[in-house]
Amino acid sequence: MNITYGIITCDDTCQFIPKIIESILGQNGLNYEIIIIGGNRDWTEIDSRINHIKFDENIKKSWITKKKNLITENATNEIIVYLHDYVYFDKNWLKELENFGENWDLLCNPVLNENGGPFRSLAYLDKPNLGRKWTIREKWCPLEGFHCEGSHHHIAHPENGFDHRYVYINGTYFIAKKHIMEKYPLNEELSWGMGEDAEHSIRIRDKVKIVYNPHSIVKLCKHKELGIPICV
Repeated sequence: MNITYGIITCDDTCQFIPKIIESILGQNGLNYEIIIIGGNRDWTEIDSRINHIKFDENIKKSWITKKKNLITENATNEIIVYLHDYVYFDKNWLKELENFGENWDLLCNPVLNENGGPFRSLAYLDKPNLGRKWTIREKWCPLEGFHCEGSHHHIAHPENGFDHRYVYINGTYFIAKKHIMEKYPLNEELSWGMGEDAEHSIRIRDKVKIVYNPHSIVKLCKHKELGIPICV
């Protein structure tokens, strides 16, 4: 399985990258590349396969949509893993991914918080009787029907079946096919904190095959708050 691992970072937040790279190398996969967008350190000293692309953080604050689209643009493999610089891979992640197969357009896996509890991997944004309806906030984005006011969503349990009409793919970590992300790139009008992942989910979730693989697990290097209690 040929995989591109795309990591977004900056100089102030890159302290976990050695652990992430170590977890990638520990998968024993032969056909991979690592793209790191942002920061100034030369990561090729750890692995010569790393393609480090510097990024001018002064152009637009927290412009993670641009960084992720650059991962898509520079990836040489069809399977791309998009992750923030505090997500690392369980030792059996690749084995379970290969066992799962490639019958998907966009793939989500369990994401565990630093304490081992669940983090947002796949959730409902607006399912009736669960999530809040999201509507527009003009100062954030011009797209009608969209509004981001924080983590108002509930964890889905796709192993029991889920409804793609309401699904939200958290931008912290997900896997997608290159041709899908070329067709449906992230909205570069949005930056971090503007619900860029929710907007992307709403825009594509009726158009692509979103699948959940419960066996390939990733973990966070630091604790992340959920915003609201998980609805189980």
